[in-house]
Amino acid sequence: RAADACGLLPGRLRLEVTESVLVDNVDAAAATLRRLKELGARIYMDDFGTGYSSLAALHRLPLDGVKVDRSFVRGLDGDARSRGVLRAVMALARELGLEVVVEGVEEQRQMEALRELGCGFAQGYLFSPAVDGDRLREMMASGGSW
Repeated sequence: RAADACGLLPGRLRLEVTESVLVDNVDAAAATLRRLKELGARIYMDDFGTGYSSLAALHRLPLDGVKVDRSFVRGLDGDARSRGVLRAVMALARELGLEVVVEGVEEQRQMEALRELGCGFAQGYLFSPAVDGDRLREMMASGGSW
């Protein structure tokens, strides 16, 4: 109903749901997410790796992708464990047919490290700080020259 009220095509809707909400009751979450996907929404598990990550949940839930928490990006420079976790999450996601979005990219060297690891999507202050709707419309109207 909200998408209809805004004139948003359901296929353009991306929902980010935190891990804890998804794994507290996997069966109920799966049923709700299936209904949303039937409407065309895409579903991402947010802050993946920070709380209650469950491989069973990844397997059972109708997800389109995972959003990896920024805490793993901070350690990319000198922490082989952070790099290893990111590499493993990306490999797992590929095997499950899921997209990976890495949050919290603030520096070019982080983006370069993520490219080396095969990361396809990233977000963070390197690209833009959070903006309100009016500013976003201005940025989009200017052809994305932000």
